[in-house]
Amino acid sequence: MNFEQLVSLLKQTHTELQCRAERSVNTALVMRNWLFGWYIVEYEQRGADRADYGTQLIRNLAEKLKGQIKGCSFTNLNLCRQFYQSYPKMIQTPPEQLPPLAPPESSKDHKNTAVSPVLSCESGGTIMSADIIQTLSEQLTARLRLSWSHYVFLVKIEDNDMGHRGH
Repeated sequence: MNFEQLVSLLKQTHTELQCRAERSVNTALVMRNWLFGWYIVEYEQRGADRADYGTQLIRNLAEKLKGQIKGCSFTNLNLCRQFYQSYPKMIQTPPEQLPPLAPPESSKDHKNTAVSPVLSCESGGTIMSADIIQTLSEQLTARLRLSWSHYVFLVKIEDNDMGHRGH
């Protein structure tokens, strides 16, 4: 191997691994956005805080998350919701068969998180357990083939007769 071949090898390796990193980041973004949509729809369907239904809920979320989580504008959160509603069967386990997103009222004071699908945060909120996120990640990663911009395009098509809706 000569010097120019070494330079070429380094460039090729960098390019390939940079492409893989970009694909991984995009897959994670699509996964996050589908999960955000699921969380929003679940919140709405459970009737929590009925005064915040629809666009008002998303406006309130966008305002609360402003400066805390990049990509959580009103427009993006609304797209996340539409994405989930367009592709609710993206995971193999139906959402209704997953543990609840928040613990039942009677279990909020219990410290035993071994049987709970959520872990308590110091701030008093809850998060999904690492096991649940891992399971969802594996299922979603296997199904996500497009970039977020492609899914946004598909979600915006009013008459989606491509046969992908719900799959």
